[in-house]
Amino acid sequence: MSEKGECTRCAVMNHWMNFLLEQAMRYRIEFAKESLKQILQLQKSSPHSYKKLEIILSELREHPYTGTGHPEQLKYLGGVWSRKLDKKNRVCYTIDNFTVVVYIVSVMGHYGDK
Repeated sequence: MSEKGECTRCAVMNHWMNFLLEQAMRYRIEFAKESLKQILQLQKSSPHSYKKLEIILSELREHPYTGTGHPEQLKYLGGVWSRKLDKKNRVCYTIDNFTVVVYIVSVMGHYGDK
């Protein structure tokens, strides 16, 4: 094999190795039944917040501890994290590093407001 062909093969192998590593490190997103209802409601009532939610969900797959919406671990709800969508609404979620899952608890309200 020529030197150029060898370099191309190495580049392709590096690309696929990086792709596989990236896929292995992605978190799976799961939703509580109530959070799915809230997402549909948010989509209708607040398109701007819905777009921000889409960005946050994308970020959660990659890095659930940092990013848009000022992520913070809630002190009074053990293991629950929150990110701000707008003045009124927060995305609340838990993170399981063992199974690599982010579980969306709610997307509307401010920590348990009804």
